[in-house]
Amino acid sequence: MRVLLDYAASPAWQRELSALTDRGLHVDCCDETDNDRFYSLLPQTEILWHVLRPVSASDLAKARRLRLIQKIGIGVNTIDLTTAQARVLLGQNYTSGRTTS
Repeated sequence: MRVLLDYAASPAWQRELSALTDRGLHVDCCDETDNDRFYSLLPQTEILWHVLRPVSASDLAKARRLRLIQKIGIGVNTIDLTTAQARVLLGQNYTSGRTTS
């Protein structure tokens, strides 16, 4: 599965995320200010770990392989939920390091 983490992960966190490859997750980190990288990775993305960037209907149209949007933080007001629900995308709000999915 291709995961896009829309966050400027530290080098140490990037090393930890790269270890997930053994479990079938390939995590691409993208600084939330790097629009070019975000939009180049979006078409291959199956899971979006979303932090702050608004996710519009236009973004979702570009993410044809997307299956899950996992919001990291509180609230989903930055995600076009109507479009996501029309595509039957699953969503989860992850608010704490201690949350059990």
